[in-house]
Formats: sequence, structure tokens, C-alpha cells
Amino acid sequence: MKFFDKLFRAIGFDEKEFEDQDFGEGENQKQKRENVVLPNAKFNLKEKRKEPLFKTPQTQEEIEDLVLLFKDGESLSINLEKFDEEDKTRVLDFLFGAAFALGGSLKKTGENSYLMVSDED
Repeated sequence: MKFFDKLFRAIGFDEKEFEDQDFGEGENQKQKRENVVLPNAKFNLKEKRKEPLFKTPQTQEEIEDLVLLFKDGESLSINLEKFDEEDKTRVLDFLFGAAFALGGSLKKTGENSYLMVSDED
């Protein structure tokens, strides 16, 4: 124990400070250590869906909602049959940009159907 005494003196601690303290680990201290909660720990407890969500949007607001779902980690199968050709082109531009910005991709699966998936999947 002389090594630690020398170390404490070198750091500037006085031996009297440590005489009153019990460095042994009692039962209460073990229990406190086991129940420690880490406030900054973040866990994603949301289970990811295996199958994509099937959606047939009709308005621009619904397209924006789909992007928010994708941002939250959902895979989407999107049917754009309700849009005319000009609007469908704009919607596809928006979806391709959103998928790219959020680290995913948009793939054509049918005439009016597209699959929006994360590149992690």
C-alpha cells in the first residue's frame, strides 16, 4: 500500500482525507452500481418492418408524409397511378431527391410502382 500512499502524496492528497473513507465495496454500493442509468444512451427500440408499407398517395401532402415515414426507417412501396404524367414526373423527382438525401434509393417495380428503401437494408 506504500505505492499508493506515495502516489497520493505526489498528487497532493493528504492521508487524513482518506482515513475516514471506506474504499471497500459493500452490498449497497454494489446494488447502486448495478442500477446505474445512462441518461445519454440512445437505443432504437422500434422494430423495423420486414415488408414495405404499400401506399397509393393522391396529393402532394401524402407524398411528404411518405418521405417522413421513410425518414423514420420504413421501406415503402408507392403506387403513383392516381397522378397524371406531369405530376408523376414532379413527384418522382421529389422522391428520388428525398431518397438520395436520406441515404436510400427509389427503384421502379412496375408501370406506376416504386420501391423506396434504405441502402442499409
